[in-house]
Amino acid sequence: MTDYNHKLGPRPKPLGDPLTDQADQLKSDVAKWLRSAGTPLELSKVVLKETLSSTQDHLLDQLNSSLRGLAVVSALNQTHARGQHQRRWQTRTGDLALSAAIPIRRDHIAHLPKLPLWIALEVARELNLHAPANSRIWLKWPNDLVTQLVHSDQPFLKLGGILCQFVPLAKPDHDHDPDRDPEHDPDHSHDADQRPTQDLALAATNPIAGHVIMGVGINRLRSPNPIDTTADLQQLGIQLELAELRAITVKALIRACVNTGLISSNHPAQPANLAEHYNPKHLLSGHRVTLKDSRNGQLLSTGVCQGVDAGGALLIKDKHSSSTQRFLSGQLRLADSAETRSSSD
Repeated sequence: MTDYNHKLGPRPKPLGDPLTDQADQLKSDVAKWLRSAGTPLELSKVVLKETLSSTQDHLLDQLNSSLRGLAVVSALNQTHARGQHQRRWQTRTGDLALSAAIPIRRDHIAHLPKLPLWIALEVARELNLHAPANSRIWLKWPNDLVTQLVHSDQPFLKLGGILCQFVPLAKPDHDHDPDRDPEHDPDHSHDADQRPTQDLALAATNPIAGHVIMGVGINRLRSPNPIDTTADLQQLGIQLELAELRAITVKALIRACVNTGLISSNHPAQPANLAEHYNPKHLLSGHRVTLKDSRNGQLLSTGVCQGVDAGGALLIKDKHSSSTQRFLSGQLRLADSAETRSSSD
């Protein structure tokens, strides 16, 4: 019998799943970045999906005490994405939708208010490395990436946003017993007296207080029905494939966590000064602004924006009292939309 196998040559490799290949590459890159940051934090998982209701909610559903490392989730499409204050975040195929989670120590919780600002700063820094000379990405407190286009009537356009969410670990229910009536249990008061001691012991054995989920959404491609208050990377001349954008975003998240003090680093360095880095990039610093309550729209302050302090709080010099007020949340707007800032850096 004639053997024809030699005429066929090597068998072709089976076609791989692009998302699987991208996930494998991202895993390799993230592990490398964690090592280069000198951090003991390890990579737990990288998940890339075609469609999710929300990358933020997907991670939220999977958080538990066993998640001890960095987890990353990204989707090509989101059906129910959300932004700050539960607002709907519009996402399109080809835009970035990514969330990452890390465990947070109890003694690091005080650093969390600075995290969205550091993330915005580091993501903008990465994107500006790929921007043409006439394009620039700025920051708008507390969680927006914005830009200015010369042909737009708007003082600034939103390019993307950051959503950070702290999720405490569920406390074990030490005393729950369905067959026990605390009102008639002579030992109940004794157990209550012992609970603070038990909680302290738990904190000593488990320093992890919970997890923080960091969500980043960035408009990458031109929309067929553009909104006059938004912009995209394509408009700015930033040509990045989605896999590249995903990778530099995770890299920026790691650096932001190190800068914030949420991820320890073996490389000795001075603590990064948030105000020193953030304020020159904040588009509204030096301009007259209004700040309103995000929940009810009530006016909180009107005055000149002084940037942020070392803790990430917004500083506004009140126009009536001339005193500088400090705010941790709110909706910031230009008091006069005609006031804009030069895009030169």
